[in-house]
Amino acid sequence: MKREDLEKLGLEKAVVDKIMDYHGDSIEVTKKELQTTKDALVSKTRELDTVTKANKEFQNSIKKYEGIDVDKLNIDIKKLNDENEEMKAKHAEELAAKDKAYAIDKLFADKPLASELARKAAIVDFTEKNLTFDKGVFYGAEGYFKALKESDPAACYNLAKILMVAKQDAH
Repeated sequence: MKREDLEKLGLEKAVVDKIMDYHGDSIEVTKKELQTTKDALVSKTRELDTVTKANKEFQNSIKKYEGIDVDKLNIDIKKLNDENEEMKAKHAEELAAKDKAYAIDKLFADKPLASELARKAAIVDFTEKNLTFDKGVFYGAEGYFKALKESDPAACYNLAKILMVAKQDAH
C-alpha cells in the first residue's frame, strides 16, 4: 500500500497517516513472523542435512554387511562356543588325570616295595581300583596298602625288617 494511492482516493492526510501507521505496524508483525519462520526453516534444514548425512554414512556402513548370513553367523558362533566348552572340559579332564597321576607317583614314592617292577605293578593295580580321588587325596589308599602287604608280602618289604637291617649295618 502506498501513501499516494490513499491520497488519490481523496482521504485526508491525517486519515492517510493513521492508515499508514496501522499498515506499518502490521507489516512489522508480519516481518517478525516471517523472520521467525525463516529461522525455523534454516534450523530444520540444518537438522535435515545432518540426518541426511548420518543416513548416508549409515547406508554406506551397511554395505559392508551386505551378503552376510546372520543366521549362519549365529550357528557358527554357537558351534565355536560348543567346541570351546568341549575343549575346556577335555582340558579339565586332562589336568585332573595329570593331578591324579602325580598324586599316585607321590603316594608310591615312600612305599617300600621289593623292586621297581613291583612298584609299577602295584601302581597299575592301584589305578585299576579307581579309588575316589578328591583334592589330592585317595580315599581308601591306606586300606589298599594294608591289603597289598597281606596279599603279597614278597612284593612289600616289611618296614620293620628294613629298620632292623639298617640298625645292624650301623653297628
